[in-house]
Amino acid sequence: MSRFTRIGLTMFVIIVGGLSLLPYLISDGANREMPEQSPVGGEITEIGGFQIHYREWQPEGSPLGHVFLAHGMAGSIYTWRKTGPALAEAGYHVVAMDLPPFGYSAPVAPADAGTSQAALARELLEQVAPQAEAWTLIGHSMGAAVIASMAAEWDRTPVGLVFAGGSHDTAQARRDENPIGRAVFAYPPTQRWIAVVAGRRLLNEEGIARALESAWGSEPDAETVQAYLEPLQLRGTPGAFVEHMLTVKGVSVEAFAGPPALILWGENDEWVPVSSGRQLAEALPDSRMELIEGAGHSPMETHPEPFNALLLEFLAARREQ
Repeated sequence: MSRFTRIGLTMFVIIVGGLSLLPYLISDGANREMPEQSPVGGEITEIGGFQIHYREWQPEGSPLGHVFLAHGMAGSIYTWRKTGPALAEAGYHVVAMDLPPFGYSAPVAPADAGTSQAALARELLEQVAPQAEAWTLIGHSMGAAVIASMAAEWDRTPVGLVFAGGSHDTAQARRDENPIGRAVFAYPPTQRWIAVVAGRRLLNEEGIARALESAWGSEPDAETVQAYLEPLQLRGTPGAFVEHMLTVKGVSVEAFAGPPALILWGENDEWVPVSSGRQLAEALPDSRMELIEGAGHSPMETHPEPFNALLLEFLAARREQ
């Protein structure tokens, strides 16, 4: 080996080693401590060794049915603040959960089969309502893949599924098509760099306001921006967020083709195109799709009246079957 080759290799090792070490010396900006009590009216429990934050809305009298709400990427039970009360007022028992690493659940990415978001959700429902049957599962965006996995792996067959701006699939297939990219992003320092950049540049008031405005198609109020931002600034969340994005998986249509499905989409959704909803509707034999006029990616927040009306219509139809 020549002298110049040795020098070149030494410089390469120093540069790569420095770049690998540097992100661990930089704060990702997430310095909030986990609160002891829920700031949004939820409850804390422990499932599979994880802290789980959830909320229930109870009807007056015996429930007409049971509904589980799964939020999207970077969301929380706050996403359902206009849905849970409306369904409970109509007579349904409703449970929403902060899917780790989001909200006020543990800031860790539960990636393996035994502690996936879907597995934790199933265990939560069996814990809070062990005698409950006739669950309808509703998932928004990322939460759509969660409810699909729940339906595929649960010994209780749901009476219905609602996909709101999301499908059963994820970005897993696209990741698998690029082995070099997959290897690069699997490298822990790369993930740390992403977490540092995201935490410092995106997880602030301005970044969250831009993201919500893009998703909604309208400007969010300051209270909503803070409600989304604060749990994302919990210590450990940016890194777990990145890890989750790189490991989350979907399921095949065939795995959950049994329960009837309602597919709800904002007609102006710029995050997940309406064409994805139509493809899902074509793939599921017992489904129907409804577009919500004027809505973007989060109709449950921006257009709650038509969104809730379609949900209640679907729930009533499932009771009559």
